[in-house]
This record gives sequence, structure tokens and C-alpha cells, in this order.
Amino acid sequence: MSLRVLVVEDSALAGEMMVAMLRNEGFEVSEVARTGRDALATLRDGPYDVAIVDLELPDMSVSSLLQQLRERAPGMRLVACSAHDTSSAPVNDARRYVDSVIPKGDLPRSGQLIRNLCRVLPPQA
Repeated sequence: MSLRVLVVEDSALAGEMMVAMLRNEGFEVSEVARTGRDALATLRDGPYDVAIVDLELPDMSVSSLLQQLRERAPGMRLVACSAHDTSSAPVNDARRYVDSVIPKGDLPRSGQLIRNLCRVLPPQA
């Protein structure tokens, strides 16, 4: 059974690239949520095993989105995907909600990391 992934990315090109990479790795990705509100609405189509969330969204703070995702889908793994340095303020702020942070440049090599997160980590509450 393939893992179901919710991609939250406001850039159309980056979202398409993420979907193609994830599908190539055997993940199930139905669509890309372009905003935080879209991501929350998409949860109704769930359940999802993991959400990969860009740290810069146009409609809400990423901390607010991650907190709401964690509350609404406590068993779903959360992965922050960022073009920022992994020690930057936005990344550090997101760390309290996510299971892992993946630099966007490393995303093509992250399929096994995502599978491992879903297999070995207990759900966060």
C-alpha cells in the first residue's frame, strides 16, 4: 500500500515538481494545496499519512497551519520543506510542530526518509 501525501506548496512549478518526484517514488498524491486554507479543507478528503508543507504560504502563518494540521490529523506526519537554511528563524519556529525538516534541494532524495517517518515514529499528539 502506498503512503498518501498531502503537498502544501504555493508555487505551481515547485508543487508540480514535488508531486512528480513523490509519485515516481511510489507515493500517492492527489493534488497540491496552494494555501493554508486549501490544506485544511483538503483534510476532509483524508486520511493522509504525511503532509509536506512549504514554510512560506500567502494566506496564513506556517505555525498556525502546522498547529491546526496537528490538531485535526494527529496521526499524520508533518514534514517542513524549505528553501531557507535549516537553522533559519522560520525553520526553527516550525520545528515544534513537525517530525522532520527537508531542505527543498534534498527533496528528490527524501523518499526513504518519508517512508521511515511513517513507519517508526509514534503519532504526535
